[in-house]
Amino acid sequence: MAKKKAPMVTLECPEHPELLVTFPRVEFHDGTAQTDEATAEIIIDELGDDYGIALAAPVPVEEEAPVEEAPAEVVEG
Repeated sequence: MAKKKAPMVTLECPEHPELLVTFPRVEFHDGTAQTDEATAEIIIDELGDDYGIALAAPVPVEEEAPVEEAPAEVVEG
């Protein structure tokens, strides 16, 4: 039986943009890292204040605008 993937969250660390946390392993690139919620909680609790690590603000998902169809052209000939 396949495991369900845990939801991922984004962490920010602008003070140390290339930070590598070895346990639990979290690797920041350009100030952000993706990890599961449980690991994010551990990282923030243990290292957040010392390294400026925080949850990234959620990015609002833009809904796609409905595509309007152009009226059909009638060619008489």
